[in-house]
Order: sequence, then structure tokens, then C-alpha cells
Amino acid sequence: MRSAAGRWLSATVLLALIAVTLTWPLSARLATQLPLGTEDSATVPLFNLWTLRWNAEQLLVSYARYWDAPIFYPTAGAFAFSEPQPLTGLFFTLLWRLGGNDVLAYNLVLLFALTVNGIAATWMLRQLGVTPAPACSAARSPSACLLSRMNSVGSSGPCSGRSFSPSAR
Repeated sequence: MRSAAGRWLSATVLLALIAVTLTWPLSARLATQLPLGTEDSATVPLFNLWTLRWNAEQLLVSYARYWDAPIFYPTAGAFAFSEPQPLTGLFFTLLWRLGGNDVLAYNLVLLFALTVNGIAATWMLRQLGVTPAPACSAARSPSACLLSRMNSVGSSGPCSGRSFSPSAR
């Protein structure tokens, strides 16, 4: 019989593999392309990437102008009415600073978020009395439903081959 830690490790690996499978072919192009889902344009992923880069850049300057993001210029404080993603931005910043590639960091954050979502769902089901294997199997279902149409990966457009800087005006 395996320990609880061993079961959680196995579940985590399985859920990470499910995230990779559900987002395929994203993992084959992690460093060069953003996921488009069912959209024809990259507006949403590019804005999310911009938001994460803004978080990273502002973290490095102690959030000096955080709410006055230049994408909303000349309106001061407008970033507060967006989806600032400060916690996701912390993880993105770590990955971006380690690898130097914002598209790669964005895609790794996405895969990590899907995996953690599965872990949280598994934990919740276990708390409700569901045994480990069915809990892990059921935990993948929300991700599968949400991502069943997210198999389209498009070019990262302006991000391709160079850094995407939110500070540029």
C-alpha cells in the first residue's frame, strides 16, 4: 500500500499529463506560441501576457505605478478595472526571470494552473469521501470540459522571436 504522499504525487503527475494532453499541441510549442482556444485572434492571450509582464515589471520596481498601466493611458488607475492577476504574476515573474522567455513562462503558468486546479478538485472530492482513483479521475473532468475546444494553438504574433514589453508606449 502506498503512502498518502505517494498517492498525491501520482495524482499530481497524472493531472499534469492530462493538462499537457488537453492543451496539445501547446506543449510542442511552449516557447514560441500562445494558445488561442477557439478564437480567431490572439487578443485575449496577448492581453493576458501583457498583464503578466506588467506584473513582473512592476514587481521589480516595488509596484510604483502598478495601477497606472500604460495600456490604459491616459486614464490613471484604470488597471484596477482589469484583471490584474497579481498572484499569477508572481509565479510568472519567477519563470520569466529564470528563462528569459515570456511566452514560455505564460504557457508554463497555464499548465501549472490547470494542474493545481485538478489537485484542488481531487482534494475537495477526497474531503467529500470519494476514494482516490475516482476523485482524481473526476478532477480532470472540469479541465476536460473547459479545454475540450482549446486545442488550437496560434502564432504568438508580436511576441514571436522577441520580448513583449508592456512598458513600451
